[in-house]
Amino acid sequence: MSVSPCARHSGGFSLLEVMVALLVFSLGVLGLGALLLVNLKVNHSAHVRTQVLYQAQAMGERMSANVAAVSSGAYNTSSAKSVSAGGSCDIASPCSATQLATNDIASWFALARNLLPIQDASIACSASAAVPNAFAVTAPYDGLCTLTITWSEVLGDSAAATTQTLAWAFQP
Repeated sequence: MSVSPCARHSGGFSLLEVMVALLVFSLGVLGLGALLLVNLKVNHSAHVRTQVLYQAQAMGERMSANVAAVSSGAYNTSSAKSVSAGGSCDIASPCSATQLATNDIASWFALARNLLPIQDASIACSASAAVPNAFAVTAPYDGLCTLTITWSEVLGDSAAATTQTLAWAFQP
């Protein structure tokens, strides 16, 4: 019994078929790698934004604890990076409300700047702003404060950093 030459060569893969399969697999792996890179950038951006919101809330809580300084305008600043600590305060010589506000801004901004790519922050409180209140409950400070934080962030495929801004209006 003799085997025809055509039947003998049809039993396996050719080198060309293997190379095409390897090329298709390699393109799929490269696509997954690019997708992973985009995912890392988006996750980092979300992490930074979450931390900025956390830092804004931390400053809002500091202000809520020192309503006397909020009422006197001690927290109002156009640039938090220009504020230095307002002196040392301890049990023997406690801080005034204004000193505490200055220390709050300086320590908060130093911590936020160490954790995040924050460029600057500003705080503006206005006691004359009407605060809508559905339940007719009056807060100790009957105005609004706006905390604005700016930071740099690399978005998308560009290598240049863009400036992002969070403006948060709240009532301490």
